[in-house]
Amino acid sequence: MGELRIEYVFRRPRYPLLCVVGDVLIAARTRQQLQRRLGRCVLSPNETLSVIDASGEGWALHTDCMALSPMMMMKWWTKAELIELYQQTVAGAQAETASGDDKSWLKLRVDEVVGMIVALIERVRTPNPRLQRSTAADGSALRGSTRATNRCGGR
Repeated sequence: MGELRIEYVFRRPRYPLLCVVGDVLIAARTRQQLQRRLGRCVLSPNETLSVIDASGEGWALHTDCMALSPMMMMKWWTKAELIELYQQTVAGAQAETASGDDKSWLKLRVDEVVGMIVALIERVRTPNPRLQRSTAADGSALRGSTRATNRCGGR
């Protein structure tokens, strides 16, 4: 698949971003990361993906022209909606262990909630290498390291 080039319409979003592709939640700290991670996904030509920036503002990514624009319908996401989105898209066991207590999340600002979700997604994507080496020696599998194949090619 060729390299994607995302263009901004009107203005740029505040990074990091969360992008919903089907039942997968993609986290990106830069434009290049977003382009690389979306390049691994199977995108329909006339699809509109939901994107949330660091301030909780809703954005739309139009896959036909790869344009990222502010969303008009769902303009702002609440902290509760962001937490629910994370819990729905991340595998059940991983969401339970990673999210902890929802009430402690609600004390954070929206940008802190987005940053926390991005960090948790990146932690699931990149397991601890020291833990991986120690478990590889005894042949046991990492908890949470296997994921179902999806539209974005697994990892």
